Amino acid sequence: MILLIYLSVRYRIYGEKRFLMRKITMTIAMVLFLIFVGCSSKSGADLIEAVKSNDLEKVKKIADSKNVNATDEMNATPAMWAAYNGNVEILDLLVKNGADVRKKGIIGINTDDVPKTYINAIIAAAGEGHLDTVKYLVEKAGVHPDEKGDCLNHFMIYPEDIKTTDGLVDFVKESEGKVFDYIRGHEQYKNFINSSEQSMHWYLCWILGDLINSKDFVNAVPDIYAFRRVAENRKEVDKRFSKFINSLKGYDYIKEKNKKTALSLASFYGRAEIVSYLISKDADVNFMDCFEVTPVRSAAIGQNLEIINILLKNGAQNISTENPFNEKESILDTVFLGPCNLLIGNDFKTDLKKVLPLLLQTEKDIIESKESLLKPCRCKDTELIQIFMENGADYSKIEHKGKTLKDICKENGVEIKDEWFKKKEK
Repeated sequence: MILLIYLSVRYRIYGEKRFLMRKITMTIAMVLFLIFVGCSSKSGADLIEAVKSNDLEKVKKIADSKNVNATDEMNATPAMWAAYNGNVEILDLLVKNGADVRKKGIIGINTDDVPKTYINAIIAAAGEGHLDTVKYLVEKAGVHPDEKGDCLNHFMIYPEDIKTTDGLVDFVKESEGKVFDYIRGHEQYKNFINSSEQSMHWYLCWILGDLINSKDFVNAVPDIYAFRRVAENRKEVDKRFSKFINSLKGYDYIKEKNKKTALSLASFYGRAEIVSYLISKDADVNFMDCFEVTPVRSAAIGQNLEIINILLKNGAQNISTENPFNEKESILDTVFLGPCNLLIGNDFKTDLKKVLPLLLQTEKDIIESKESLLKPCRCKDTELIQIFMENGADYSKIEHKGKTLKDICKENGVEIKDEWFKKKEK
């Protein structure tokens, strides 16, 4: 009996001890879990995801001085993502917690045409058209309107990359696969196979550059980072053309050159309000990036005639540059580089009428824009020709390769009426 009582008491004490130990263990585990969750919820990765998702309440809970300048795998910061989204409230919260709005990284977004790449907060806001965010960064966060980002190497093929052209045309003609189908279907393919030894590099660079940036490229990297996708596509082209092209040794930024500014990106994407605002804050309208491209030429590349008009009226210089074929290329020529279907809209022609008096002010401006004057002949657009002639372009006198523009147009089946020409007033 005594033995039974002893065992019963012993078991109860033992059971209570086990229960107590289990309780202590569970408590410790719970504390550790809460510490872990608390830490992980305040990690930089969580903050970046919250900012990207525009989750203001979560950002309020977890943003602090320790994680506010965290970076993602492409070095983009929470502030860059807030600026990209145009979320001023989140951006202000980050700044109050010590965010460095000048820090550089990469936001690379895959799009249906040209991949978007932004390298700091104000450039991201300007490129996406967030005027309030740009104003906040300049007026509240103290960012200079000309704050420069790195000018990224988008891994195009440059003429100096091509080590030999011997057998290049035959190689492209005879090779099989989607890459070569793309090349043979490109609008510049005919120029490439018929070009001289001196020009062949440029046409191939043009075609391969478009291929590298193409979303349909056979080995496109399936993620959100345009910058990485373009880099990987360049590696793939290097591999396929290893006989002819010097492979890139490093995939890094272009160093020690001028950089892009918010005005450049806003001009390219046609953000008229932001362009006007940045100009009002003394942004440099003639700033040249690392490829010697000014805001007005950026606008021309994007065919944003309204932006060209704004820039020229605010001191931007109408400067021709030398193209790869050692010919003068005017701002107007750059506008007309695109295919014919981009030139037929009524809005395009209305805006063109507004900007031509600024682009064709002198006889020199007109002569240096002969490529753009020829484009409507090739596109069989007599309305465009009439617009040019009414702004001082005399198609009967301007010559190109020994023929007048009028004769070239006639060869393309386009008849020109001399009465359209209006002599420019001096």
